Amino acid sequence: MLHMYILYRPGAFFISVSSIFSFIALTLGLRFLWLVYWTDIPAPGRTYLPSLILLALCALVAIFLFFLGILGELSGAQRKIAEENMFLLKKKMLG
Repeated sequence: MLHMYILYRPGAFFISVSSIFSFIALTLGLRFLWLVYWTDIPAPGRTYLPSLILLALCALVAIFLFFLGILGELSGAQRKIAEENMFLLKKKMLG
């Protein structure tokens, strides 16, 4: 079932998975801003570097999946055009 959904609706699938990673990245970014800039007493010696690395990783995965969804939609459109051309060619040869 998932395979068919990915094959015939790649944009919806990849963009929905991309939105999950975007939400995680946004949450981590807001957490970082809250802890560093808006708290009264920041923790001394704390760099929050692992959170920033995870933020960058999630953002890159989200962007990659978004563009993968776009490429999947383009590939699906190309497949539909090829199927239509094959149908018309068979119809012309047989009829």
